[in-house]
Amino acid sequence: MNFKTDEFKDAQKVFTDLLQNPKATDEQRAEAYGNLMDTLRDSVIKEARSEANQLINDQHITKGFTDLERKFFTNLANATSNEGMEKETLLPQETINRVFDDLTSAHPLLEVIGLKPSMMRTKVITSDPEGVAEWGEIFDGIKGQLKATFKEQEFSQNKMTAFVVVPQDILSLGPVWIEQYVRMQINEAFACLLEDAFINGDGKNKPVGLKMDVHEGVFISSGAYPEKDSEGALTLADSNTTFKEFSQAVTKLRFKEDGKTLRTSLGQVYMLVNTCDYYNLKSMFTVKNAAGIYVEALPLGVQIIESAFAPKGKAIFFLPDWYDAFTGSSLSVGVSDEVAFLEDWRVYKAKWFAYGKARDNNVALVYDLPASVHTEEDSVAKKKA
Repeated sequence: MNFKTDEFKDAQKVFTDLLQNPKATDEQRAEAYGNLMDTLRDSVIKEARSEANQLINDQHITKGFTDLERKFFTNLANATSNEGMEKETLLPQETINRVFDDLTSAHPLLEVIGLKPSMMRTKVITSDPEGVAEWGEIFDGIKGQLKATFKEQEFSQNKMTAFVVVPQDILSLGPVWIEQYVRMQINEAFACLLEDAFINGDGKNKPVGLKMDVHEGVFISSGAYPEKDSEGALTLADSNTTFKEFSQAVTKLRFKEDGKTLRTSLGQVYMLVNTCDYYNLKSMFTVKNAAGIYVEALPLGVQIIESAFAPKGKAIFFLPDWYDAFTGSSLSVGVSDEVAFLEDWRVYKAKWFAYGKARDNNVALVYDLPASVHTEEDSVAKKKA
């Protein structure tokens, strides 16, 4: 099912823009989110009625819907307080899997960055596999001393909380539709939170984003990491200059932050830019071939990826294989009494956990984009005027 109508996409853009606008008030953001949820509600109800009229609800909509999910969302609909269901009850694993799939499929950055489920407390072991094996004669002593430097890092994930507001009209549609509605709300709420944090998070009760300085010994003020300094400005003046600028960035990425230790595996290199800069940048690397087909070719196999939360006028070259991004393997939800004043709505509180941080400071590099790619919105408005 696809509930993302044009009206929903428009409301979603307004909400996303307000999240990024530092001048926006909490009231404006709340109003935009309410409008987004109203649009979602209308889309779900319209789809439900359409499916019911076609008499294919059981064959199509309920495919893969388990008895455990049916029981859970039936109880969720009937619960009027936390006494009606266990406080912060875990969502069925099948539903969590769908939430995870929705997140990564609808948000390319979350898929690229390799978002993985894990326990709330996780231990990561990394190594530099230098000298793990040696040549020698048969029956000679074991020379393959594990000289690798193993690093063990234990971390706790940060909590994300979102309110899931379900109108009575949806509750009356039954458990299958409640699951769809709740899952989409959770996805919309947490996807923006995660994507923003994996780029801009300062590490204070949230992940440490790609644009933050994580070099060994960096000064962390009250739990918050500072932003990286720009590596300089990209000119993209011509093909030779562009190749040289990309080559310098990729070469630096190949080494860890000490500038001497070569990475054993680089993986795919991505260039992250803001949505408003994305197509201007892509146009610079798109040409028509002899067959009349437009093809995109960036130097050294670098791929461009966009995000509404990426800093405007900046390009972040990064290695997703060297950025640890995790979400909790469990997601809980419970009836909330905190906003009980709403009429004809049932309010739930969803709770999830997440962690993110680059393994060293050279995993991501920030550059300034040229004016030919990035045009400030104020300047665009003046030109139109």
